Amino acid sequence: MEKKKRTIFIVIIVLIGIFNLVKNGKCNTYAYVWYFNTDKATYYNDEEICINASWDLDYDGGVSSYIQIKIFDENWELLWNSSKYDQKGTNLEGEWYVKITDLPLPFNNTSNSLIITFFYYLNTGSVFVDYMEIRYANTIKRNITCELFDFNPSFTYGDIFDFTAKFYYTVNNTALSNYIINVKFKSNNKITFNKNYTTNSSGLIYVSIPSFNFSIGENTLIINIMENIFHYSSSHDYQLFINSLPPIPLDNDDKTSEPSNDYSIIIYSTISIASIVFVVSLYLYYTYFNKKKVQYIKDITFKF
Repeated sequence: MEKKKRTIFIVIIVLIGIFNLVKNGKCNTYAYVWYFNTDKATYYNDEEICINASWDLDYDGGVSSYIQIKIFDENWELLWNSSKYDQKGTNLEGEWYVKITDLPLPFNNTSNSLIITFFYYLNTGSVFVDYMEIRYANTIKRNITCELFDFNPSFTYGDIFDFTAKFYYTVNNTALSNYIINVKFKSNNKITFNKNYTTNSSGLIYVSIPSFNFSIGENTLIINIMENIFHYSSSHDYQLFINSLPPIPLDNDDKTSEPSNDYSIIIYSTISIASIVFVVSLYLYYTYFNKKKVQYIKDITFKF
């Protein structure tokens, strides 16, 4: 039993020695990564990447060695790198924050892939480099939500059509502030209204449109959000119906007549009769009542 314990103890000592040789090989010139992380694997373009790591680094005099964090695109084109850290020691730690917008990425893409590396450099006369740890991440754009307030899908021609719209990012409800929103109305496949609005700090726009911009019947409200580096483009359609003007009743007792036509006839007849009476009156006045009296010679009396 004692012999077995002694054998196990010797094996453990040997394993520890082998581990130390591997770790401290190359004449005490080595690097060892304890951990290397990113805070997540998917980022929105308006966010920043958080990287943290812990490592050991040791090397002899006359040798150049350091570690460095590097970010590449999917084609291994360098996008960003940290400073070089050549401090010797164990359990060294570092933390880095990289804004996505600071990276030279093609933001017109739907998404971009990133390769994040823990880079180790050693020069002992013959250069040695190694990517000791690699992490993968990707960047994407946000989706925008449109929410309408005080929107009435049916109203009467002649009224003012107005509503308020709010725009915000779907994931975190952040307002889409100071951004141009395009508002259109379409009827019978024709654009009857087209105007750009700018959201305020709360992501709101207020729309007020006279009804002459619409057609009687079905109309479509189209709200377009143009794409930028932070969010995708989107289009939101809403249907509304414009009612014609209600008929004007002739009186309260006669609801079966045609009010608009009767009113037109009465007004026209009244105007016509008044015009005729006025013209005849003028004629009679100037013809019979406004003549200067003619004096004949026999009617003239001479006084001395």
